[in-house]
Amino acid sequence: MKEHGVRSTFSQAPFEIEMHDNAGLISTGTAFNYFFEGKRYMITNYHNISGIDIFTKKNIDDTNKRIPLWIKLKTFKYFDKFHYSIMPHRMEIYEDTNGPFGPLWFEHPDLHSGCDVIAIENPVLDNEPEFMHNSVNLITKIKIPVVPGHAAFVVGFPHGISIGFGLPVWKSAYIASEPAFDIVLKRKTKNPDVCIDYRIPAFFIDGQTRPGMSGSPVFATYYGIWNSEAPYEAVDMNDPNFWTRSDIVMHHLGMEFAGIYSGRLFKREEDAALGLCWRRNIIEHICKAKTRGTEPYRITDPYSSWF
Repeated sequence: MKEHGVRSTFSQAPFEIEMHDNAGLISTGTAFNYFFEGKRYMITNYHNISGIDIFTKKNIDDTNKRIPLWIKLKTFKYFDKFHYSIMPHRMEIYEDTNGPFGPLWFEHPDLHSGCDVIAIENPVLDNEPEFMHNSVNLITKIKIPVVPGHAAFVVGFPHGISIGFGLPVWKSAYIASEPAFDIVLKRKTKNPDVCIDYRIPAFFIDGQTRPGMSGSPVFATYYGIWNSEAPYEAVDMNDPNFWTRSDIVMHHLGMEFAGIYSGRLFKREEDAALGLCWRRNIIEHICKAKTRGTEPYRITDPYSSWF
């Protein structure tokens, strides 16, 4: 660890993205890389690159109805042998660069626009620093228990704010629901007397996050004693073999990538202020299935209202 350098490799994972159309900047957000089966993917939220709210199916830009046509990745490159800096570059998200036709991203094969996670192939660029934009699932091999009530950090770019030469902000939160269980929301149908359950493969985090952090990686923490290979198994310190085991972590602060943040479910400060963290296995499911994205103009909502 360098006293005057970056002190956490987790800070080197996310990067800021900007959503654009032919008229210019629409919004900002956060993205990160994920390595799966020999390829690197950029991961961010569906609503970032489509401009569509996954719940209402309406355009997030209520006034002008603008939809992103391409995104700008604010990532690092060497500009000479010894120095590097943020050198933004354009990433295409559609086959047709003149309109939202032929999405290049992958989305959830079953939930489609109902899942706020997408993946798009993002090969390593020439002259990209090997120590920046670390794939979140390769940062550490230690597994921790991801447990309700423990701290987590949402690492991204609130309101486009960055630190130093382009590093993210760490916003603290707590895991606010059982991570292995889906969130269940109520949706009203066109018949006002009939509601259905809508299951979201995500868990809640409780924290005061801000716009621009959508798409941020969420890193869970755990302090105590646990089995690093099977973190949810009970640890018996009275076991005769306990002190010779190599898989036990004792009194150490562990940190692990837990999922992707996609904004708060309720917008008003006086509401519950619960944020959604989509589980990391959703990312692997999307990368494996390689289901091409849904064009925004084709999205409709068959329900009358949420909650």
